[in-house]
Amino acid sequence: MEPEDLESAYRWPIPPTAGWTGDDLDLLPDLPPHTELIDGSLVFRSPQTLFHMRTVGFINHRLEALIPPGLEVMRDRHSKPLTYARAEIPHFWRLENNDGRAVVYVYELDPATKAYVATGIFRDRLKVAVPCGIDLDLTAAR
Repeated sequence: MEPEDLESAYRWPIPPTAGWTGDDLDLLPDLPPHTELIDGSLVFRSPQTLFHMRTVGFINHRLEALIPPGLEVMRDRHSKPLTYARAEIPHFWRLENNDGRAVVYVYELDPATKAYVATGIFRDRLKVAVPCGIDLDLTAAR
């Protein structure tokens, strides 16, 4: 199938003037499975690599067992850090694939600037005291 055939086969949704809302997502037919709503816009994400899915699953599973009640594990690396900073979420971590090895970038919200600052880059072992004590062997994520 040629790209122009695909274009004519799918009708892209036209956003309302004020942007999309969460309620709109339930009403829009045939959205791709990785569609997200960020600041009123639909964002179409590509599926993640097998490494990413396995590593995120591993880290999420371990973190869920380690973090105290009331804290959550969420994911994104582009637009959500700004959204989280605006919401004054104090901690943000980013997971990357470095030649098949997990690397975790840890950020903390600077209360004066309301922006995230890097507090560490962890390659083999993730050990932090905030937002709670965590000691995690990243090499086991392979």
